[in-house]
Amino acid sequence: MLSDSYVHENQLLVQPLFETQRLRVIPLTNRDTHFVMPILQSPTQMRHIGNGAMEENEAYQQFEAWLQESQQGSYHCAVCLKKTGRRIGLARLYRRLDRSPNYQLGYQILSQWQGQGFATESAQGMLRYGFGALKLARIEAYARPSNGASRRILKKIGMKEETTAFIYQGRRYCRYAIETETALVA
Repeated sequence: MLSDSYVHENQLLVQPLFETQRLRVIPLTNRDTHFVMPILQSPTQMRHIGNGAMEENEAYQQFEAWLQESQQGSYHCAVCLKKTGRRIGLARLYRRLDRSPNYQLGYQILSQWQGQGFATESAQGMLRYGFGALKLARIEAYARPSNGASRRILKKIGMKEETTAFIYQGRRYCRYAIETETALVA
């Protein structure tokens, strides 16, 4: 586990993508391996994502892929508390062209920080960044039908459920979407 001073010090080296009232969202760098790897290997954190917890080699490959994608227009970020710099989760705005031509929203907040509105706050910030800075017309999000907490967050931030039967890599997902016109009104 990284110390708060290292986290805060590293955070100052990277320009934040955006800030909210309580959070600073910063792009992941190769220095974030020790933060991201335990998340990707955690059965609890990964229970609703992909195939679940990853083995060490697979987790490292995923982290490296995220860094590469970040060089090609995707945004894989650490969610940090503004006051202390402590990393408490991940927020992502990325493309999976085999799933959709649109950018997709993803987020994960560490278990001990859940239930305090941080997922909602970081997800809203990612939408504002996508529609504002990137001028996107549409953003989608995918959640497993069993992931009630994430589905409630997606609705809360103004995303509309389009289907509960989207199949991707053999798994069923609910697809949510929001378009620029809707986001500007919300």
